[in-house]
Amino acid sequence: MDRTPTFTNTNPVAVAEVGEYITEFDCIMTPQSNGISYYLSTGTKGNVNPLMEWLKELDIYGLTSWNKIIPDEVFALNNELIREFLQVYATCDGTVGKEYISICSMSRAMLDGLQTLLLRVGIWSVKDYKSNEVRITGNMAEKFVNEIGFAFPKTK
Repeated sequence: MDRTPTFTNTNPVAVAEVGEYITEFDCIMTPQSNGISYYLSTGTKGNVNPLMEWLKELDIYGLTSWNKIIPDEVFALNNELIREFLQVYATCDGTVGKEYISICSMSRAMLDGLQTLLLRVGIWSVKDYKSNEVRITGNMAEKFVNEIGFAFPKTK
């Protein structure tokens, strides 16, 4: 059975941005009881969910944090769009430390894909499967901030 796609984030700016983007799919966000997750649906039971259909076309619908992947279509993008993808992903699943940037995922395939995309735009990183992250340090972290950056500030 098909399940409604969900989005989880505690940053109100990220939530607002996703809310704007999904209107392109004629979808709305409905808060779940946990206060940080949202159903992304048409708002009417039984209607075809265009967002869900698009995710199916990309072969990523229904993937969990353990088996999610970067769709092949992303690898075919030009470097400017790859930077944008990395910016949004890092904004949602990244951490900035004193001398590093860490981008996290429970999926090894996602970590492999992230590292490949970072290399495409000239940023070296190290994968650490034990801590579920791709870590960018030193001048590469500075290059990431200057050339990719983050979509909006993190909230605490």
